[in-house]
Amino acid sequence: DLKQLDEFNWWHEAPVPYLNFLFWALLCPLVYSILRRWPFSVRPLFGTVLRHIGLSLLIASLHEVITSTIYYGILQSTGDFDFADPKYLNWAYHALAPAIFSRVMEYWVLMGVLIALDHARMRREEHEQFLRLRNELQVTQLNALKKQLRPHFLFNTLNTVSALMDDNVNDARKVLSRLGQLLRMTLDKTQRDMV
Repeated sequence: DLKQLDEFNWWHEAPVPYLNFLFWALLCPLVYSILRRWPFSVRPLFGTVLRHIGLSLLIASLHEVITSTIYYGILQSTGDFDFADPKYLNWAYHALAPAIFSRVMEYWVLMGVLIALDHARMRREEHEQFLRLRNELQVTQLNALKKQLRPHFLFNTLNTVSALMDDNVNDARKVLSRLGQLLRMTLDKTQRDMV
């Protein structure tokens, strides 16, 4: 023999998840600041875990009391709850402990998500720093290579000019003139290095 189900009432069912998750969204900066203040990477871990347990109970209790008060206020405005009736208050009081336990579990889930996001951010920053250092190393290697190449290029050119002086003075002058132009362009123009 099945009991007859009551008609679905939006005012009974809809506010519960919305109030819960909206309030967690508002508490998210607080929970993240707690994680930053007492990270789980600090040793010894025992003191940090105890702090988080205490804070999770405090925040979960605050969350449940505020959201339940709002929820029961909505139900009272629709005539489905009466703060003056001891039966309703007794029911709300007995529902409080399991609800706080649920909020504590939600706190730890939120903390896990924030830890994962924080680790992902740190990995991304480490990767960016690695790329910056690698780029700086490549630029340094390129500059060192340039410093090695320039004197060789200059010595080779001067040797060419020296050899041309015996055979053709005009060609030697042209080479020296072009070398001077090239050196001026190198000094005057800031060129972009491509690795």
